[in-house]
Order: sequence, then structure tokens, then C-alpha cells
Amino acid sequence: MIALCAALSAHAGELELPLGANALANRDMPFARYDIPVGPWRDGAVAMELAEGRVLRRTWRINGGQTTLQVFDPLRSQIETQGYEVLFQCHDVECGGFDFRFAVDVVPAPDMAVDFGDYLFLSAKSAAGDFITLLVSRFGRANFVQLVEIGTGDANVIVTPTVAPQAEVSQPTRPQTQADTDQDLTSRLISAGHAVLAGLEFQSGSTTLAQERYESLDALATFMEAQPEQRILLVGHTDTVGNLAPNTALSRARSEAVMRQLQQVYGVDRNRMEAAGAGYMAPLTTNQDAAGREINRRVEVVLLPPK
Repeated sequence: MIALCAALSAHAGELELPLGANALANRDMPFARYDIPVGPWRDGAVAMELAEGRVLRRTWRINGGQTTLQVFDPLRSQIETQGYEVLFQCHDVECGGFDFRFAVDVVPAPDMAVDFGDYLFLSAKSAAGDFITLLVSRFGRANFVQLVEIGTGDANVIVTPTVAPQAEVSQPTRPQTQADTDQDLTSRLISAGHAVLAGLEFQSGSTTLAQERYESLDALATFMEAQPEQRILLVGHTDTVGNLAPNTALSRARSEAVMRQLQQVYGVDRNRMEAAGAGYMAPLTTNQDAAGREINRRVEVVLLPPK
């Protein structure tokens, strides 16, 4: 079987990725500081170990039906075989779910995508003092892999990666924005674990929904009624106009408004819902034009495990 191989640092040798892995991002910083996650989200923060050196951040997209663990496990084994000792590893719930994802460094979309309810992470260190972090998540119909290497012993320890010939990567298409039907929303939630609540309209500069009922909220309420043990996270997102802090606050306030509407209008139990705001940290598409900014301003629903 022909596999895609990417050269790692001089200490790490080569890492073999599954057949069909398409390289996306390749971000090389000759000398930088980098926080290595070494623990889960706890008490409002993630435990970090600071490293300095050359930082190489790369991502791949792997199409196909493999699970997150089927992609993650062989990569973890190869990292350990190369002499790296695992410092910390976790899956989505153990890591801290949404909070962990946004506390650690992740290459922005579309070069990396993370499903809050389906990802695996590890950080590892070599005897020479070099670090590797690995993040794998299944998002939609593909797995995304992020590998970060930090060379601490020598600023030039990480070489320029070489990649075997591969199929041309098609440009990402913009997501549809029409309101989901009950069946559409349910199928997206079951297959991907999350979905955009399409069609929501907020009054300009406000956190108040413009109307009482929406097709996407009708569909979500129907889904929640049919799944009485299911819990959800509502996540607000903004475009990049303005600073991060106010955008994060605005996005959270809008997700809380949706949560109130689901409770007050549709009768969904408040104890089955959580709200969070990501600001502009997880765009679906470009923020360089008005159409892209409109798509990025959204509220998503993410499935959470039952308590």
C-alpha cells in the first residue's frame, strides 16, 4: 500500500500517514516560544510547559470512513517508537471538550477542523528535549490531523518537510445557509455531532433574536424531545470585525439567547443545555468579504455526552 510520508525532525525520523492524506497547512517559525499542553482543562486553564525553539505546525485532511482512533493510534505508536515519551494524552471529554480546544493552539479553519465531541490529543517529549503535539479529529466526512514539532535543543533541529506526490487538494466550498429541516438537522447531528442553526437573525448589534420561532430551532426542539437523555452545547461565533474579547462576549451572549428561547418558547429543559462563545476563533470560511462574514456569524449546536 502506498502511504504518504512526511519527514519530521532529525530526531523523530519519518511519520507515515494513512493513504490519501492531503497536506494543508505548513507553518514554520524559525525560533519561537510555544506552550505545550500537559494536562486537561481544569479550574479555568490548561496546564502548559513552555518550550522555545523552531516551531513547525502542519495539518492534513484524510478522507474516508476511518474513526478518529483509527487515525490517531498508529501515529501515536510511531511517535513512541521514535523515542518520544508521552507527557499527556486525552480524548474530548477527558481533555475538557470545548474549553480545552480553545485553550490550546489550533491552526485556523479550513486548514484544521475540530469536532468538540470527537477529538484525540497527545503531547510528547524526546530525550533530546524536543516536543511533539498531535491532535486528530473527525469533522464531517474527513479526519483532520495537526502535528506541531518544537525543537528546543537546536534552532535548526526541524528540517523542511518533504511530502510524497499526492492528489491535488480541492478548494473548500462554502457551507449552505438555508434552514435545516427536521431530518437534515437530525442527520447532521447524528453523523457529525454538531450542526449550524441556520436562519437565526439577531437585531443589529444586539443579542436579541429578531423573531420567536425558527425552522432550525423547531427541528432542534423536536430532536431533543425524541432524545430525552441528550445534552447539547450552544456555541456562538462572530466575524473578525472588532477585537477578540468583545466578540467572544457577544458570541456567548447570543448562544445564551438561543438557549433561553429553547427553554421559554420550546420547553427544552435548561439543565440539558450549556452555552459558550468562540468569538471569531473558528471561522467556517473567509472573513475577507461580506458574504463570508455573514456565514461566520452563527450559532452551532454540539452534542454532549449524557451525565
